[in-house]
Amino acid sequence: MLITEFSLPIVPTPKMRQRARVFNGHATTYTPPAQKANADSIIALMAKYAPKTPAIGPLRLDILCCMPIPKSMTKRDREGIAGLKTLPAKKPDLDNLDKQIMDAMTKLRFWADDSQVCLIASGKIYSETPCWLVRLSKAEPDSLWRLMCSGWTVNAPVVEMK
Repeated sequence: MLITEFSLPIVPTPKMRQRARVFNGHATTYTPPAQKANADSIIALMAKYAPKTPAIGPLRLDILCCMPIPKSMTKRDREGIAGLKTLPAKKPDLDNLDKQIMDAMTKLRFWADDSQVCLIASGKIYSETPCWLVRLSKAEPDSLWRLMCSGWTVNAPVVEMK
């Protein structure tokens, strides 16, 4: 069951790691200013989609990161973008992109706790219009099982779905 679906018209940026420094002889950590600015921009755009009450129960999160096309890309590679034959198999890392969206959704109380997210389907593609596409829905146990356990060549655990 779909809870919400939206697009954020902003270039996808990864969540940056905390930085460390020594100040007055003591080690401290801080959030880089660029990370704070990125997170604030995403939260500002996402706020209008935030629910009045957090979702409950197991959730599925789908994230599609539509990355800008590099200026250095060849004409042949650009033509491959339309058929998804050319994918951005380079930085930024997909898990850090996911983390940026999940942290913003946690702050805006899309869910009570991000541990409720049982399934994440995410990907990166090139696009003429960089943006994030986000969909949040209830996680269905049987569809999760079929999606995650079909097609493996190793022995998957046997669980009877009724």
